[in-house]
Amino acid sequence: MNTSPITNWEHVGAYFTFGPHSIGVVLSIIAAIGICVALIYAMFRHENQAFSEVNLLASKAVDEKLDLPKEGTYADTLMENVN
Repeated sequence: MNTSPITNWEHVGAYFTFGPHSIGVVLSIIAAIGICVALIYAMFRHENQAFSEVNLLASKAVDEKLDLPKEGTYADTLMENVN
């Protein structure tokens, strides 16, 4: 079964599967952009969730240790000490 369109390999500089402006190139670029966008979206979603969990745990720990009111966050108490 010989399915190669090249019958002679002499003087062959390069052989490309997809040519310029072909559907293969367009689909490859769209797939690469889609994967990058999905990765960035998942990263932002994970970071926001992790930050909110850490902020909640830190504010609970500070409230319990310093007997502070339940409102506010850990960052708010730090900023009060700076000013």
